[in-house]
Amino acid sequence: MKLLLYDLFENLKREAGFSLDFSQYEDFLKCLLVKQDWSWEDAVLKQELKALCQTLWLSRPHQKEIFERLFEQAYDPLQNPAAWLGWDQTKERKSATESPATVATPAAPKNSDAPVTRSETPTSTPMPPKPADKPKEEKEQIGELQINFGSGQGEGGIPKENEQLEQLKTLDTPFLFSDNKHLPFQTRRAMQAWKRLKQQSERRPSSEIDVRATTKKLAREGFFSEFVFQTEKISSQHFILLIDHGAAMTPYEALQQQLALTLQESTRLTTIENYYFTVFPPFREKEGLRHFRLFTQENHTTAQSLNRLLQVWSRDAIVLIYSDAGAANREVSLERLQISEAFIRQVKRKIERVLWFNPVPENKWAGSTAAFIQSFVPMLEVSEWGIEQAVASL
Repeated sequence: MKLLLYDLFENLKREAGFSLDFSQYEDFLKCLLVKQDWSWEDAVLKQELKALCQTLWLSRPHQKEIFERLFEQAYDPLQNPAAWLGWDQTKERKSATESPATVATPAAPKNSDAPVTRSETPTSTPMPPKPADKPKEEKEQIGELQINFGSGQGEGGIPKENEQLEQLKTLDTPFLFSDNKHLPFQTRRAMQAWKRLKQQSERRPSSEIDVRATTKKLAREGFFSEFVFQTEKISSQHFILLIDHGAAMTPYEALQQQLALTLQESTRLTTIENYYFTVFPPFREKEGLRHFRLFTQENHTTAQSLNRLLQVWSRDAIVLIYSDAGAANREVSLERLQISEAFIRQVKRKIERVLWFNPVPENKWAGSTAAFIQSFVPMLEVSEWGIEQAVASL
């Protein structure tokens, strides 16, 4: 049994090029749990599901036309989509169309002058039998995903507001009204981890006058020339982020921005330089050597040569490469492997601390270029565990 509208989700990614990842489909499933009053009419239900998908997955208005076309293609083959929402559509339609039983009063004889008298006691109508108590939770297992559907109804099938409120309180919906809980790491913990990183420290003059040192200088020289200021220890850190931008890395841009934010807050004086490439850094081959370039902007309009950057970068800097290394598409590229190895070898001639952050979970690296690249450069997943390991290794 396929997941509800999962074909639409995949078609939006592959055919239309929507920037989506599986967590956004999980948001769709969780919204199905939150909403309890789905309509049992096919036309209305279709519009409600369409509005939900459009809210979660359509971020660019100019793609609305292709979204509607793919939605129609995915929705039309569905058989009884209401069954996914935890109730029987045919039973609801039948109960809604049935009218309540009417009690007929006996007619008076035609040729009778006697007045018609009505009974003062109302005729009692038989009460319909109570439906059998449903279990509190019905579990529908779809593949490896298990979804709990609460009844959300009291006696007679009438929803109870207090039951709905309790479900909303206990339901785990981290994607709603939360602070980046969709990330594989907590921002606060990541910042604390980076603060434990070995930092470059130096002493600089402060704004406070060192009275004792100034007095000693006055006594030694015999006249006052200038104040002697106290010094303070200042920690600084220099990060160089080499970011794989666009293509398969598009869904992971928000994760990269949060990772950079945690780095920025690690010390008082943190310098972060961002450089961009797609798949692997571009290069020109001259006299058997590869001369790499890195883009300085996200739109890839301005670039600088790696040789010139290595002359400016400090040996104490930390180079963090952010790329999936082919793990997002589960592909092995010999060209990507060879170029990445040559690029890292040139960087390590100047900077020793080089680390590769992969936004794809480690259990998905097998069968891709990432499995080979990690043999010559430390590669970690972007998670709390990965950040802790990065701090320990650097």
